[in-house]
Amino acid sequence: MMTHYININVEYTADICTIRFNRDHKCNAFSNAMSEEVLSAIRAAEKNCRAIVLTANPDIKVWSSGHDLSEIHDVKELIHDPMFDLFNGIINSPVPIICAIDGDVYAGGFLIALFADIVLATERSHFCMTVNKMGIPLPEYCYAFAISVLGARKAKEMFLCSKPIDAVDGYAQGLVNYVVTTPAQLEERLSTLLEGICLCMPEGLAYTKAVFNSLTHGMVDNLRHTPGIRQQYRNLVANPEVVHRVNALISKLSRR
Repeated sequence: MMTHYININVEYTADICTIRFNRDHKCNAFSNAMSEEVLSAIRAAEKNCRAIVLTANPDIKVWSSGHDLSEIHDVKELIHDPMFDLFNGIINSPVPIICAIDGDVYAGGFLIALFADIVLATERSHFCMTVNKMGIPLPEYCYAFAISVLGARKAKEMFLCSKPIDAVDGYAQGLVNYVVTTPAQLEERLSTLLEGICLCMPEGLAYTKAVFNSLTHGMVDNLRHTPGIRQQYRNLVANPEVVHRVNALISKLSRR
């Protein structure tokens, strides 16, 4: 069964749902509508699927460039971004979600990979967290998940330096489960993992995800009681330099 949306293609094969990003002309930048479509597709798939695969069209350079800044008119829109609803949908889904990545991943795309349960990537793929180039604060759980996946030192490097790492480095740092050479090998490895998932009890998979997420959220609960964190968040959102940097990037994108 194949269902077409505007920004994604959704395909069901047996017990597997494949959600394929389809905004190649925008480097798969997530508009608000695209975020809502992907989240809707995930929720629909949860009703009768054993696993969900997030992927992109073949032969593209960028798997996802994050949020589509061309539709941003106020920096506060980035704080109330529908992508955050999508992130929570990925985290809280009872169904295992796998990212099959062949191409570069930036910002919000990086967070999708971070929140997914399993990540596969080809050698040509790169990962970069660019949010601090604009000074935009993320919700606390984003940093907690980064620590749980990458460890504190590597998570700080990814967020503080805003420099891309290749898939091999991503594997060494715990972001990527498997690195392969070709898209064909990516599909082969994906098939092997899906076979294993489909042998498991759905209830057991859902429980396992919930336990892992509860352990990660424990860090967030502690952080929320740290004096000054929320005030720093509010101050950063209101900082004129953040507005300037976001507007400068939007202007640059509009001239392309």
